[in-house]
Amino acid sequence: MKDSGFYFVQMSDAHLLGKPSQEIHSVRPAHNLRAAVQYINSLNPLPEFCIHTGDSVSEESDKAYLLFKEEVASLKMPTYFAIGNHENRASFRKWVLTATSPDDAPYYYDFELQGWHFIVLDSSDPGNISGRIDDAQLLWLEQTLQHHPNLPTFVFLHHHPLPLGIPWLDKLMLQDAAPLIDVLRRAPGVQRVFFGHVHHECHFSLDKLHFASVPALSFQFSEIAGTEKFSSLPPGFRLVHVQGEIIRTLVHRRMKPILSDSNLRS
Repeated sequence: MKDSGFYFVQMSDAHLLGKPSQEIHSVRPAHNLRAAVQYINSLNPLPEFCIHTGDSVSEESDKAYLLFKEEVASLKMPTYFAIGNHENRASFRKWVLTATSPDDAPYYYDFELQGWHFIVLDSSDPGNISGRIDDAQLLWLEQTLQHHPNLPTFVFLHHHPLPLGIPWLDKLMLQDAAPLIDVLRRAPGVQRVFFGHVHHECHFSLDKLHFASVPALSFQFSEIAGTEKFSSLPPGFRLVHVQGEIIRTLVHRRMKPILSDSNLRS
């Protein structure tokens, strides 16, 4: 029987506000998230999992976190999360992860699926828009990769670890990224690094490492230096299909219209 492989979804930067009807940069983020969830749930077969790579909210409020939690809870597959610069770790743990004793420690972890290794890093740097990965997390990453030397690996984080050539965005990238890049380059199993934060789609490579961002579920930034900061492109998410050694990715922007938002609180 031919191996059909598996696939998963990466989405990012939902940027929800406390009320579903609220707009930010002429976009209603809660409605975009609901449309994405509805579309993902309509896929056949369903993805193995969905991961949101940071910035679930735009405002630090219980209502915003709860709204995000309510919408992603409708997904029909397991959902994973990375922490972005707009999140407070303790609040995210309390309202989204429903932790009984939420704290503000960095939130990073790994899991395995169908012979693949998935690593989720915490690049948030509390108090800053730019990112940082501390020495303890970097040591954990190196040890985790060493413990899985034969597994092909995907890595997820919020901030971009290499410059994009867009000056204002590159000021907000992962700071002191060289040690992270060094660890990833030395790990033979690392196949792809996926991130959010930049609110547009991009791809670039460094030796054997391949990096890719995903459009935001909310408002979009221009991917061209020297142009207007915001783009009129629609929101989107990424489908990643793995079949043997072949990895295909597709950014999907045309989501189904919301079937009903009558139960979205105003």
